[in-house]
Amino acid sequence: MHGNIFVEVSALIALCAGIAMIMRFLRQPLIIGYIITGLLVGPSLLSIVNNPETIDLLGTFGVALLLFIVGLGLNPK
Repeated sequence: MHGNIFVEVSALIALCAGIAMIMRFLRQPLIIGYIITGLLVGPSLLSIVNNPETIDLLGTFGVALLLFIVGLGLNPK
């Protein structure tokens, strides 16, 4: 599983969707589920995403997506 970025990203998305459903069922904020997912897939626990370049890429993508979502919620006035 190590070395193929598409397998790592698809495993990350699948795990994130599963944890998000659990968080919805428990009526907890989704951000907590995303943090738990990040801890699980990192090199310290399950080691699904082990490549430092992949972690940097996913982190950059996550920050860009977060800024985009915040920008959608802003009032133009």
